[in-house]
Amino acid sequence: MRHASAVSDLDLRYAAQIHAAGVLSDLLATAGDAALPTVIWSIDARGGIHGHCLGVTDDDLRAAFEAWRQLLGRQRLPDDRSVSGGVILRCRLQQIRGCEVRLSAYLMAEAESEDR
Repeated sequence: MRHASAVSDLDLRYAAQIHAAGVLSDLLATAGDAALPTVIWSIDARGGIHGHCLGVTDDDLRAAFEAWRQLLGRQRLPDDRSVSGGVILRCRLQQIRGCEVRLSAYLMAEAESEDR
């Protein structure tokens, strides 16, 4: 029999997401002070934080990715190829205050130019 005071898996996931929102808020404040480019951020069900860089051109995307990668203090991982042939830039920060943070950027034009 389950007690009413028992913490459910859903409660734990909400707590992880709330904690991640606080970590992301602090990260965004630091990025704002450094005038970093815009990134789309999301928080997954387990409290992981995922950032995807934005840009009009591949050069914009590379610049945004590099600026954020440097702020996070991580090395770039090897490029991946998407199913459609684009290039995916990635870095992974293992933990910020208990939250796994990932950053990526998707470059399409670069893949097209390499095929020529």
